[in-house]
Amino acid sequence: MGNRDRVKYLFSSSNTVYGYSTFIPELIANLSEVYVLTGIQGAIKSNFIKELGESLWRAGYEAEFWVSPLSSNLYEGVFFPQLAAAVIDGNSHKGDKWPGLEVRHTFVDLDQCLQEEKMKSFYSEAENIKEQVIKQDAEIERFLRLAGENYETAVNFEDEKTDRDVINNAVQSIIKCSLEGIIPEKHYYSPIVNIDGVADTAEEISSMCRRRFILKGASGGGRKEIFETLAAYAKSRNCFVEYYHDGLRPEKINMLVVPSLQAAILDYNSCKIIVKPMDIMIDLDGEKGMSDCDSMKNNKKQRTLETFLFSARNELKKKYVYVRALEKLYYYAFDFHRLEELQISLGQKIKKGIINI
Repeated sequence: MGNRDRVKYLFSSSNTVYGYSTFIPELIANLSEVYVLTGIQGAIKSNFIKELGESLWRAGYEAEFWVSPLSSNLYEGVFFPQLAAAVIDGNSHKGDKWPGLEVRHTFVDLDQCLQEEKMKSFYSEAENIKEQVIKQDAEIERFLRLAGENYETAVNFEDEKTDRDVINNAVQSIIKCSLEGIIPEKHYYSPIVNIDGVADTAEEISSMCRRRFILKGASGGGRKEIFETLAAYAKSRNCFVEYYHDGLRPEKINMLVVPSLQAAILDYNSCKIIVKPMDIMIDLDGEKGMSDCDSMKNNKKQRTLETFLFSARNELKKKYVYVRALEKLYYYAFDFHRLEELQISLGQKIKKGIINI
């Protein structure tokens, strides 16, 4: 097995039109070991997660990195499937505790690596930066809410426009080709909006599948029902299902993956993918197409949506600058020898299945 098969980078959280949203509480709910990093805010926890994950990956373990919705260079957690263990950043983007953290989880306080005397010299500066981060979060949410007002009409058309026979035929076609063959399920986001623009994992994840079913046609088009029906059918056959939700509208599903069958079902309009000869294309338009009037309205809404997303991205970039500035302050006061010892110790305990640090 190559290195590519042993590592994944997935979005477990997203800045949506409703605000920050995460699937991490659900992802860690049934794990044997969960280590929660507490203490300082900023990118140091992300670096800790990255280095710890890579050290176990190099040791031969599979690693699933949960990438931050702020930047693809930051991480909110790492999951080790073979060990049923995860390490997560215990603070949300606003510095609050993740919801649903239980007593059985092991909390690892990184403040123990801070040198208090050095910290005192720039404490007020650090607090000012934290306040700026909170202000940027408010601006990000404001622009994404405005984007959300245009998203529904720019991306989704009414499902009633799609012929019922088209939906049924699409479902049966995929079942016949793929799903005749452990619960529970997992949920992620793709694509999301971060400082780099639109970040999409659909091509990378689905390219690992032997079969890809691509839903084409006007947006909407009964896709929600198709995804829900196929997911329910797969789970009724005891197949594990991965859901990939839209980063702006979490209720919208863009891709389903059934790993045990090496099958993926994707929305062509929402996923950035390269169509390959073996892909199975399913046209949901039937005999119907989009009228010129609908097309003009859609283009106008799409331009407005892109304007607000561009503004949101600029605010994310400003937040990223503050996060990095906070990281530089903490670097000055950090005992990195102690941090490295903590990281090595935690890695050893995870491999041994010891929940005591």
